[in-house]
Amino acid sequence: MRKFSATDFAMRCLNAFCCLFLVLPLEAQAFEIANGDFESGDLSGWTVFETPNGSLGGESFPRCVDFDMKGDGRVSKSVMFKVGQRQYQAGGPSLAGGGMYTHVQLPGGRLEVTADIASSYSSPKDRRNLSGGMIELLIDGDVIASHDFGPIPTATTQREQLRGLVHLAAGMHEVRIRIQRPFRSLAYDQAPHQYLDNVQLKAVSP
Repeated sequence: MRKFSATDFAMRCLNAFCCLFLVLPLEAQAFEIANGDFESGDLSGWTVFETPNGSLGGESFPRCVDFDMKGDGRVSKSVMFKVGQRQYQAGGPSLAGGGMYTHVQLPGGRLEVTADIASSYSSPKDRRNLSGGMIELLIDGDVIASHDFGPIPTATTQREQLRGLVHLAAGMHEVRIRIQRPFRSLAYDQAPHQYLDNVQLKAVSP
């Protein structure tokens, strides 16, 4: 019977580990989205846009602010919007606003994209606002996740996470956040604020 040396044993262990690595599904691999957590305190790496008849809330929006995105009392940098129509259009395509987009170089495969979002409203006279905002996550122009906050009571904050799966070819791709409401929102309008943070992208097993 052949006797195995310590070297033989080590090589067999290494081979077994390599086989196990190839068989087991890969752990999710994260890909950096430049300034996806906005801890820079600004919007560097992102481009702001408005939809037709859209408003982001006035000259001071969007901007980075300290905000408790998780609702656990811990504050981090988030982007604040106050979106809506520039001119109220009750009879036409009513959703309007804007958002931000960026580009990221990605390998091909199945990817998961997530973003933390929130809406808050505070009014000295109104009990609620009829729309906290519709927030959509788009990859290359296609909506892969969305959430409509709907009517939001005054003095409240509602939080959610957008999560979408997409199959992409290797190359440069656009990640876009679009936020809209069916009501006017200019600098002097009392309208809900929308918040965005932690835009992340990772590879997932097929």
